[in-house]
Amino acid sequence: MAYKYSVGAQTIADLTGSADSDGDTVIDFEEDALHFITNGSERFRISGSNGAITFNGAFTFPVTDGSNNQVIKTNGSGQLSWTNQSAGGGGSGDALEATAQKTSNYTASNWDFVLVNLVGASGDVTIALPAASSDAQIAVKIAGVANGKTVTVDGNSSETIDGAATKIMDSDYESMHLISDGSNWWRIS
Repeated sequence: MAYKYSVGAQTIADLTGSADSDGDTVIDFEEDALHFITNGSERFRISGSNGAITFNGAFTFPVTDGSNNQVIKTNGSGQLSWTNQSAGGGGSGDALEATAQKTSNYTASNWDFVLVNLVGASGDVTIALPAASSDAQIAVKIAGVANGKTVTVDGNSSETIDGAATKIMDSDYESMHLISDGSNWWRIS
């Protein structure tokens, strides 16, 4: 079974659609694949019993705030990668990079994945965040048992984390992923 529509409004079960007037933007339903075509070229398809998604050419996903910023993209070969949410920032690249385990206070850099070893620490540990204006991402993880100690994650200067000056971590293997919006920090996990 293959069904392709490219002219006029169509209704298929719960789907309703309409293609553009020259017919070069379509959704092609095949027995084992669903193709999405714009400007005469297939952009991506969902196919096979495993639901694999294939991207053709570079493809970007905009963030939901309606701006022109991007969160994930493909490299033109179907591989997904993360990108900065706006110009600026980016530090050493577009991927979190693990630090050596920290046992004392540490100032994080853009795109750090900070591993904190509280067993080896002589006391509580504070992780200071860089300026939110760098449009950064930081992840912090207790790399084992908390051992009765805490990790305090501290916003830069008067910048906040979900509206608070600091966030505390005190559980075994606890983690925190933070993204800046250019002014403050937001915990996303």
